[in-house]
Amino acid sequence: MDRTKYFYIAIYVLSYFWGTETSSAQGIIWKCTQPGKSWYSHERVESTSSGKDTTATYITVNPHIRYQQIDGWGGCFNERGWDALSALSSSERTDVIKAFFDPEEGCKLNFGRTPIGCSDYSTDWYSYNETPGDYKMHHFSIQRDKAKQIPFIKTALSIRPDLKLWGVPWSAPTWMKDSKDIFLVDPRIQQAYALYFSKYITEYKREGINVFMIMPENEEPNMHAAGNPVNPFWTHFSNEMEYDFIKNYLIPRFKADHPDCEIWLGTLHGNQYDFVEKCLNDPDIEPYIKGVGCQWSAMGVMHQTAEKYKSKKLMQTETKCNIDLEPLRQVNNNDWSYGVDQWVLVKGYLEAGANSYMLWNLVLDETGYSITNWAQCSPVVVNKKTKEITYNPQFYAFKHFSYFVEPGAYRIESKGNFTDQIAFVNPNGDVVLEIQNSHSVDKRIAIDVAGKKYTPELPAHSWNTFIVRADQFN
Repeated sequence: MDRTKYFYIAIYVLSYFWGTETSSAQGIIWKCTQPGKSWYSHERVESTSSGKDTTATYITVNPHIRYQQIDGWGGCFNERGWDALSALSSSERTDVIKAFFDPEEGCKLNFGRTPIGCSDYSTDWYSYNETPGDYKMHHFSIQRDKAKQIPFIKTALSIRPDLKLWGVPWSAPTWMKDSKDIFLVDPRIQQAYALYFSKYITEYKREGINVFMIMPENEEPNMHAAGNPVNPFWTHFSNEMEYDFIKNYLIPRFKADHPDCEIWLGTLHGNQYDFVEKCLNDPDIEPYIKGVGCQWSAMGVMHQTAEKYKSKKLMQTETKCNIDLEPLRQVNNNDWSYGVDQWVLVKGYLEAGANSYMLWNLVLDETGYSITNWAQCSPVVVNKKTKEITYNPQFYAFKHFSYFVEPGAYRIESKGNFTDQIAFVNPNGDVVLEIQNSHSVDKRIAIDVAGKKYTPELPAHSWNTFIVRADQFN
């Protein structure tokens, strides 16, 4: 038999089984994660008859009532993450990065956050220009980033070439601040700092890295923390100072140098809605602000912004890094309870209107330490001593969303007396239902998707994703 005949026989066999699966699959696809048993395919759930369902716990999903569109999912590149990965072999390191960015089998992350200069998860403090009085930025240099940050980013780009990078500084150069890390209100310094942002975009582009958006400051405006204690990883602004910098320096500089690079407000934390209103109510600022970014503590700000400024994109810029934030912990808690905390936070921010959601550190070593020895959590931990790689519950809590909810999806109406759930419709019409069972016992629920009914039994302490194909209910 010639090769052509073999080819057509193979196609026939594959199409037979594929067609059988498609035509007979009247149930919904179910992916589940439990403590000690992650990311497994559960048995298919067949649809029930159209008769009355007596299950007391129920969820009703309406794919035709839509809310915000989902742009995607991401995380932050930091030096300490690359240090942890560097303890592995090249192939192991690539496998971990694929686990986040691979668009087929990974978490499918399509956004990446990168610090403009140092963060508290750099190996030490630095900026791109520590030459006092260099207002023209003659000494601006990203040479430091070429050792760790840029290799980290480029490895991710090799896996996900369409990765959308955005940048935010933790701190301005020291000579732009006073002894309490308060930004100096001096037109020469404000102009120089706007140029600092512009140079960052330019120099990264020369490295083959396109930054599509910047936010002016990590956790801004944070004048409330000035000098309490002095922290070089912050630049302290008042609302008025930040507003003036954005309006009179940053926007004009980017209009001239990088009109294709977006400016967003952020990253906000706490109650900074008055700052959002001040900026977005100004006709000289509003057209140039494309979105608002909120850290994990600013869910209320996001909700208010979503209600009033419907044309602006919204991003949750940094997920909560530990359960107990005060006092600062010396031990990270990458356990199931932290994963539950993360699942609830993702759900809450999406209900508040987020179009995108960012992890914080993607990878840390076994200590989880920041520069200040604050142990924080991460989806993946690499033990630099033993070379062991651990995928923590947080990784799977997040993957249940990022893997199945595609860019271009919409959050849709889902209601009932079982509230640990949220639903989406993907661009192809498939419905994605995310459900957490936080109970210590299995829980049977009734799911109604556009009149199609299912009654799965959720395992105790589990995250569950259900996919209802569009042809099942259309």
